[in-house]
Amino acid sequence: MEYRSRYEVGDFAQHTVFLETAHPIKFLDVVERALGITLPIPEQIESVINEDKVSVKIKTYEELKAFLG
Repeated sequence: MEYRSRYEVGDFAQHTVFLETAHPIKFLDVVERALGITLPIPEQIESVINEDKVSVKIKTYEELKAFLG
């Protein structure tokens, strides 16, 4: 919205940095510091946020295809 409002009025006198993510919770500490606010954590995320993360290292496209089945 900030970019759009500046674009519509032609206000490019100030430098502006946009910080974006798929969901602010993904980088909660960074987003909260950048915005200077505490964000609420949605209930569906709160229920899984402390679970162990599972990852699989895939080195090649062929391995990815096999993993996806």
